Amino acid sequence: MLDRTEQGRGVFAERGIDAGVLRDWTVAKSELAWNDIQARIQQQTPAALYFAAVLSDDLAADSVDLWWWSAAPGPSRPDLQSFELRRGRFEGSALRRLARSLNPALEVGTRTPDLGVGLIESLKTDALVVATVDPGGPAAAAGLQPGMEVTGIDGESASAEQLTAALNRLQPGDAIEFATGGDGEEAAALVIHAEWGWTQLDVLAPDLLLAAATARLMREFDRATDTPRWLIELDLAALALAAGDPESAIRLLEAIEAPERAGLGAETVQYTLGVALSDLADRGQGEERIRARSVFESLAATGHGRLFADEGPKVGPRARLRAGALAER
Repeated sequence: MLDRTEQGRGVFAERGIDAGVLRDWTVAKSELAWNDIQARIQQQTPAALYFAAVLSDDLAADSVDLWWWSAAPGPSRPDLQSFELRRGRFEGSALRRLARSLNPALEVGTRTPDLGVGLIESLKTDALVVATVDPGGPAAAAGLQPGMEVTGIDGESASAEQLTAALNRLQPGDAIEFATGGDGEEAAALVIHAEWGWTQLDVLAPDLLLAAATARLMREFDRATDTPRWLIELDLAALALAAGDPESAIRLLEAIEAPERAGLGAETVQYTLGVALSDLADRGQGEERIRARSVFESLAATGHGRLFADEGPKVGPRARLRAGALAER
């Protein structure tokens, strides 16, 4: 942790910003030129994460506001955390909360298994019924078809609980065996080799400090990891959007080269771009509404991608709802 108080104070002073300005945090967060502040401080003192501490009073403070922001390309608009002071010091609980937010236990690039099949419980038998099969997915390759009854999973009776337990046991390279066959059907054992996909970072987690999470993700670029670069970039864009910085999110999203795939991928990126454009439209940039609607209409017609995780909700239906909402405005 490096003390750069004088450089930081100088950057703020050049723009007529002092502690009094920052104490009106509602105005300061939305109206100050944080892009410029971020660029200037980053130029003077390169780092991954910055903070400024603002006491509630110059002489007898009973609280302190901590303004946090990350280096570019992370969002420039800062997070704000407020802490009470007791006898001029942080309470232990406040320090623990601050430590948790600065050391986020990020699940970066969590691997998740996908069978490519939707199962529902049968009202007539003790079996699960195949409701949907993703074309070209693992279940389709194993021979599952809609309407089939699954009577067993890995040698146990078929149930939603057993399916969840089997998925939780899976490791990359493992397979699940489905026993199939109901009335009038020939019994068969079908082996499904799961595809392993990805999960996005939960940017709405209550203890997540967006600036710290951004700094942590940016470090991932320099590490030897199996997590694809496009997923880290998508998480960074989602953090910018959650921080109220749709402009930064759009710049990041437009530069992502994500693969076309049934789970997270190019369509997830486009959907997130539509959300960011809608945010700008709601802030008065009406020309972005047409562009956002075009993005959602395209995804509504062709979208087979997923949101949040490879087994998350499909892009298409949500895009259709957003396109309809934009058409009504």
